[in-house]
Amino acid sequence: MTNHAVLFELNSIQSWIAESGRLRDLIGGSELIDLMTNESAEGNLLDCVLQSCDAQQAIRFSRRSGGAFYAFCADEALLRHFEALWVLAVQHWAPGLGFSVSRGHGQSELDAFRNARKSVDQAAARPLQIPAAAPIAARHRRTGAVASVLDRHDGPVDAASARKKAFSRPDHAGFITRFSPPGVGWRDWPTNLEAGEQSMPFAGDLRTVALIHADGNGMGQILRNLSAAAQARPDQFIGIFKGFSDTLDASIQTAARHAAETVLLPARVRATDCLAARPIVLGGDDVTVLVRADLALAYALAFARAFESESRRLLQQKLAGFDVAGLPQQLTLGIGLVYMGASQPFSMAADLSEDLMRRAKDLAKQQAGTYAVPASSIKFHRITSSLVDDYDEVLRHELTHRGDGDGDAHVYRNVLPAYFLDDTQQPNLGDLLSLQHLLGDEDMARGPTRQLLTLVGLAPADARMRYRRWRQLMQDNKRETLQRFDEWVCKLLGCNVDRIKDLPYGPPDREHLRHSPLGDVLALHGAGNDTRCCAIADSDQSATALEAAV
Repeated sequence: MTNHAVLFELNSIQSWIAESGRLRDLIGGSELIDLMTNESAEGNLLDCVLQSCDAQQAIRFSRRSGGAFYAFCADEALLRHFEALWVLAVQHWAPGLGFSVSRGHGQSELDAFRNARKSVDQAAARPLQIPAAAPIAARHRRTGAVASVLDRHDGPVDAASARKKAFSRPDHAGFITRFSPPGVGWRDWPTNLEAGEQSMPFAGDLRTVALIHADGNGMGQILRNLSAAAQARPDQFIGIFKGFSDTLDASIQTAARHAAETVLLPARVRATDCLAARPIVLGGDDVTVLVRADLALAYALAFARAFESESRRLLQQKLAGFDVAGLPQQLTLGIGLVYMGASQPFSMAADLSEDLMRRAKDLAKQQAGTYAVPASSIKFHRITSSLVDDYDEVLRHELTHRGDGDGDAHVYRNVLPAYFLDDTQQPNLGDLLSLQHLLGDEDMARGPTRQLLTLVGLAPADARMRYRRWRQLMQDNKRETLQRFDEWVCKLLGCNVDRIKDLPYGPPDREHLRHSPLGDVLALHGAGNDTRCCAIADSDQSATALEAAV
């Protein structure tokens, strides 16, 4: 019997959700995405289309979450009818949202899946714009897209923004409710970044937020291992892939609830305050969350720890009977984090966070074995000037200095490539947080250490002179503190103390680059990162809370 498959995936979810730059539209966009395919969301679009085609029993799914699905059916005509109706429904449901559809067939569901992967329908990957732009047309002032409605408050609004606004209302709060810990409802989450009802509770005058984007590591290799197991047992293909998809979804849900319970709830000053974060995308292996800056790193830590722990438990539970060779003990994440002003555009920050996430994953891949799943890692950046979405530009113009030319041919970069969350790998985020805590100590702040972090903005010759003076003062007045400083910096750079006596930069790499963690410390200081909260998120206390939640 011939099996037929249709694979549907969304493209550039973060950019579509964030294109208007308004938190309200991010909220509505996340609800729209969640209601597309999530079978636990009542009234979801996929179930409605299946019902319209009378295909609830005939079509089976190995994945249906995060706006994506893999559908299988023995009746080719029925599957094509379903596909055509689904593509039309999506274009009306989420105007302007990019997607790809691929189709294939084979003797087994695995063969159909593999062939579908090879035949992406490029026409369906270009979404229909509704309505088409006339030569003279009003446009939405925030997105530049052609307007489809005249809103009483916002004036001309494009179709996508109008849909997002409609789904930002409390009666469409299913997504945020499912990812909330017990006792937390939609009223506990902020809906705007300005003062007023349900606003983000900023700490003091610092109106800084962080956009966190995380993605699963080693997914390609894991899927190849799952395919190999399905090749040996073709009748178990859907069970194998659905078990893995369910593991991903459940791990993300548990991690989101745990991070809120461990980090966000304790930080709430009054019970009437909103939580200092807003989940945006939590589906498949994609995670995007907006968090108040001082709590962002702690949130990312708590989320990653819980995701790893829950995935370790569920992989054993849901895939134990399928004998999948090469399955990792746990799933891990690559994380990109952008610190930004609350008024800066989210769309560009979304692109930058994805870029940072890829760099974090690249570092982890370099240190992992050929078939090993890389450890969880993170890369962050604090925006101090105009927002750009290309981190290479940031590195060249803001974070890199060349030697003085007088026998110094090195290039000095004020940040490290990324940090591992695993304590056994270097450079390690825990060591960076220890260095931040050391340099942020009140006693240290009153002394010459205040001048240390300014070195990263100086030419190497000037920095070298001031750094030597700083070391001498520390040696005379705070010798033990200097020893601790040397210990943390040397661990992060993987070198001995003699290497950092001229400047706090590591040995040169193949490109003559010398890296320093001081720029990262400066970014955390500027964002107001709460090291105490990070310590709790990474402690036994957090692990106990996770066990109770599970």
